[in-house]
Amino acid sequence: MNEIVTLKIITNARRNEIVGRMADGTIKIRVKAKPIAGKANETLINFLSEKFDVSQEQIKIISGAHSSRKTVQIVDVHYPIDWD
Repeated sequence: MNEIVTLKIITNARRNEIVGRMADGTIKIRVKAKPIAGKANETLINFLSEKFDVSQEQIKIISGAHSSRKTVQIVDVHYPIDWD
């Protein structure tokens, strides 16, 4: 099963965390890294990998790599992901 979700990323935060759902269903996530040289994307992938116990290779940013709004795909997930 593949999970595709839209994320709103807040960078330069105090900690990495899922904040919750926005009105349009987008998941808001805070990451500690600054959006410089791909560090925020790298931190996001590491965070999601640890949070949902999947490998980093299973997480792909399919759009928005240079934006705060991203579409992310988590491939080969064997259970529904709880974003709350």
